[in-house]
Amino acid sequence: SSIESSSRSDVKLCSLSSEELAVKITSNTVHLHTLNLDESRLTLLECWKLLSEAEQVRALRFRIETVKRRWIVAHAGLRSILSKYCGCTPAELEFEQGAFGKPALAGPAAQVGITFNLSHSGMAAVVAVGMDTALGVDVELKKEIPDWPAVAGRFFSRDENAALQAAQESLRCDVFFRCWTRKEAVVKATGEGIGARLDDFDVSLSPAAGIPVIADRSKEQKYICWRLHSFEPWPGYIGALALPDRNSIAFVDCGEWLFEHR
Repeated sequence: SSIESSSRSDVKLCSLSSEELAVKITSNTVHLHTLNLDESRLTLLECWKLLSEAEQVRALRFRIETVKRRWIVAHAGLRSILSKYCGCTPAELEFEQGAFGKPALAGPAAQVGITFNLSHSGMAAVVAVGMDTALGVDVELKKEIPDWPAVAGRFFSRDENAALQAAQESLRCDVFFRCWTRKEAVVKATGEGIGARLDDFDVSLSPAAGIPVIADRSKEQKYICWRLHSFEPWPGYIGALALPDRNSIAFVDCGEWLFEHR
């Protein structure tokens, strides 16, 4: 491995672009931060020192160096962002997992009421941060999928598949990933993640923002209460944010989170 084992660091990190917004979050606002995992202002070793021992062990399981490096930077970035809201150093944060593995803050930081969700794909990572509200976020690198009909047939609903088939061929890749990220954001918001049946609900494939889930076939009706916002953090990437479907909540795009010694 190219990473040295070492103790956790107490270096304080801040965002140059989001510093003012980060301390002004309310229960009616969700902040969206993006990170470029290939252009961190911290060295890999500095990012590594911010992780817990459990996170370091998990990182070492990745055999592909690029995947390992991006995972380390993404989780160091998550700690950097959350520490800004919680008023502590990144290394002081503690996490716990819900019934389906969704992470949440634990320990003293949990008393602040901050909720969050992380997603990363390729060189892009996104972190959504809320206050006393559930949320989910997903980002994907748009790439050609040769067997997309089989993938869509397995995971998308009948109506979603029909809408995808009806899309112009030149737009089909965008439409596929718009559908995929919206569905992933919803099941990450509910906390189910990969354990959910993605064909239990329908999302709109329209590029419009702020679209609610349009059909819910689950017994608990747990999907109909979410509203979806799609975004493009970088060219070639698409993301989706799932927020509670109520008029009083809005999200703020805080831009790219930058690391800096303080």
